[in-house]
Amino acid sequence: MTQSKGTPPKGAKEGQEQPSGISIKGLLGHTSIYAIAPLFQRFLAIILVRLYTEKLSTPEWGIIGLIDLMLGLLPIIVATSLVAGLSRHYFVHDDEGDRSSVVSSVMIATIAATGLISALVLTFKERVAEMLFTSANHAVGAGSEYETFVVLCALIFPLAMISTVGYEALQVEKRSKAIVKITVTKTLFESALKLVFLFALGMGVKGFLYAILVGEALTAVGLFVFVAKRHGLRMNWRTFMPLLRYSAPLIPVGAFQLGLHQADKLLIERLGPEEVVKIVDDVPLTGAMQWLGTYSFGYQIPFLLHVAAVGSFMRIWRPNVFAVRDDASRAPDVIRIGTLVLLAIAFGQTIVAIFAREGVTLLAGDPSYYEAARVVPWIAAGYIAYAGFSLGQAALMSVFATRTLAAINGVALAINLGLNLLLIPGYGIIGAASATVVSFTSLALMTAFAATRRKMQPFGWRVLPAAGVVIATATWLAIQVDANFGAWSPAALALKGIVALTAAFGLFWVIPPTLRSSILSSLRPRTAAAES
Repeated sequence: MTQSKGTPPKGAKEGQEQPSGISIKGLLGHTSIYAIAPLFQRFLAIILVRLYTEKLSTPEWGIIGLIDLMLGLLPIIVATSLVAGLSRHYFVHDDEGDRSSVVSSVMIATIAATGLISALVLTFKERVAEMLFTSANHAVGAGSEYETFVVLCALIFPLAMISTVGYEALQVEKRSKAIVKITVTKTLFESALKLVFLFALGMGVKGFLYAILVGEALTAVGLFVFVAKRHGLRMNWRTFMPLLRYSAPLIPVGAFQLGLHQADKLLIERLGPEEVVKIVDDVPLTGAMQWLGTYSFGYQIPFLLHVAAVGSFMRIWRPNVFAVRDDASRAPDVIRIGTLVLLAIAFGQTIVAIFAREGVTLLAGDPSYYEAARVVPWIAAGYIAYAGFSLGQAALMSVFATRTLAAINGVALAINLGLNLLLIPGYGIIGAASATVVSFTSLALMTAFAATRRKMQPFGWRVLPAAGVVIATATWLAIQVDANFGAWSPAALALKGIVALTAAFGLFWVIPPTLRSSILSSLRPRTAAAES
């Protein structure tokens, strides 16, 4: 099953060339393909979330938020850093046999590491449940539902990471269509199972986890077989050890990133009201869990756009940046494309902030979720900043500055934790949301500054002040509209439409003049052709 050295794997011609620069046309082509799956997932989520929220209370939604935390924590401890090393070190080698050994070695190491961690979680499942869910302290008996949640997470974890390695193996070859087909099929299957478990069988939160477990198991088996056949299954220490040294600083990066995204949720559950507000299927649910459910629902809306847009772009952006060997040819493209991408993401999240109230009332199946609209503009602003960090992170990784990346993330997490501890007791979910904005902005600025010092500037600095003014003004105006007009009223929609158009023109004119002229000139021939 091993791949002989120097022999290209079957189909290696797809995406194997070494470009001398970065093509915007190629980026847009692959990004649009990669975006199909997350856009489909988010569109389906928009449809299903209304059904889910009709069946699940806000405290139960809070439990799902904490389960997401656990499922995010376990991969980051070891496996995610190895996957990042795979994408970078795959392009270090020219020999196809060495490239295959990188993929196969990461697969073997991932299976070993995740298996060990899952075994530890299963051994101490009661303690893990108590640490993750304060409501577990109200549960009776060792076999509480919270421990069942922990067991299911421990089983999902290694399967999900095997799938992640398989996706990365496809991604480095730029096989975007294959990734989309697998992801869409898995999403449809899991969604159907969730509906069956939730509505037909009334399994609640457990139904979500059982559906994920089955979907991950089938996907993991298929991608494992793909990697085994295409790249073999062998540990090559010659290619793996440099990858491990590169990836080691990414372990704290991953842990810090998890904290930046999830610590607010954990602290809301810890610092919120402790009284039990209801009991569902013998699971006690506290007021803090109700806070968390509201916050998690509002957080999800900007995050959906982030995953669909930034996640899709970064999938193809990193391989393109890593594959170009000449830093001199890489840096100008990074600045030019990074600036356009950051402003495009800023516009998208600004629209989310402007129509936050309408989005929440449209998606929520129960009025108890409507309070979540208050946090959406804050989280949207935070993810604009996080898009800037994603660009800066790719730039730093391309020059092997993983230790610097770890230090920056550590500082940002300290800011995040400090602000959450300070603000949540007095300001609740708005305090947590504002902590997200400040810490994400600090993270983006520090990363961009470090990358610029290494001559890999991720985007144009001069656009930031003007873009910030446009975004803040548009969001403030939308909040004033909400304060004076009812939801879905014609006047509110008309005024918000005007604000959105004004923001679009404002962000377009923030684009550096040379880039703006290039965009306008590229549109003129099409316009002329359409008129003729």
